[in-house]
Amino acid sequence: MTDRYKIIEEMAQYYSRSTSHLGGKPPREAYFYFPKIDDYLVFNEKEPLELNRWIYEASMESTYNSYELEYYRQIHIEIEKYNEKRIKKGKTTLIIPSWMNQYDIYRFLRSNKYEYKKTIEHLVDHTIWRQSIRDLPLTSSVLELLNSGGIYTYGRDHKYRPIVVMNVEIFVNLNGNYKDEEFEIAAYKFTDYLIENLLIPGQVENWIFIVYMGNASLFSLPESIKKLAKVFQANYRGRLFRSYILGLSTFMTFLWQIIKLILDKVTVQKFFVLKDDEWGITNDLVNPSQLERRFGGTAPNLNYKLLFPPPCPAGNQFLLNTDNKDELLVSEDEYIKMVINDKRIYESPFMKTQIKNYRGMI
Repeated sequence: MTDRYKIIEEMAQYYSRSTSHLGGKPPREAYFYFPKIDDYLVFNEKEPLELNRWIYEASMESTYNSYELEYYRQIHIEIEKYNEKRIKKGKTTLIIPSWMNQYDIYRFLRSNKYEYKKTIEHLVDHTIWRQSIRDLPLTSSVLELLNSGGIYTYGRDHKYRPIVVMNVEIFVNLNGNYKDEEFEIAAYKFTDYLIENLLIPGQVENWIFIVYMGNASLFSLPESIKKLAKVFQANYRGRLFRSYILGLSTFMTFLWQIIKLILDKVTVQKFFVLKDDEWGITNDLVNPSQLERRFGGTAPNLNYKLLFPPPCPAGNQFLLNTDNKDELLVSEDEYIKMVINDKRIYESPFMKTQIKNYRGMI
């Protein structure tokens, strides 16, 4: 049993009488969405290291370009060299654990801009961190944090990516009531549940992240919150599609305009610092019905009770008015044939009967 499935089992013990969280899982139509190449890969041959990829868990042979395949082949050679040196020195080697697949390795490689030494160092750190935290229990304190409203998911964008909200003010107010370790365990339980339950490998692999400052200040952030941010950054590579930071002071917003001048293009394209009158997140990504009113949408604001596992807005409208549904989604018949012909496609729980019947006909 993988550690992710252990988390699901733990959740079942707490939520066996409730099915409200099922609405937070991918909707039926999300399984008919298959990203086009422009939706999952940004690449310029003149700047190959600036490559940006959103979808990883698809056929490497057909969706990865020659640069990526060569980098991926080379990282395994570098890992072998690293292990040989460690063995000669009598030190522990990097053993890729069973819960890490080829796509996980490539996420680390790409996020380190194909620097092999850095990638290996971060893979070592990640495996050590995960092994140390995976068996820690879901205590009542951790469950309280998960249901505090400090971090939760609610709604999806028009490409079915879940929307994650971090309310910094709530975490700051809770800081003295919990240990740093409990914040870290909560982040781990939350994010692994999110990856295992709210995403679709090969189709929906990223999330939108809203950082809501409230009355909190960046200058007064406690160490537990900073550590939480580092956990996300270090251990969940290639998952962030776009992040909106809301409620920063005028000075910090101005400072961001300067800082982003020295950041790489990939990072700048992901982060947006918005003023109070610029909270139009719904404009190009999110149907208003999928976003809380406090962020410019039409969905009710959550009352911060029982937010984990994640609930879902009542509305089932995900596409924007400018979206062409026929171009964005495949038909039911097309989907069934795709699943039959490609075992890598994640089978929709809504289509099991139709797929079974089709298999019986061929």
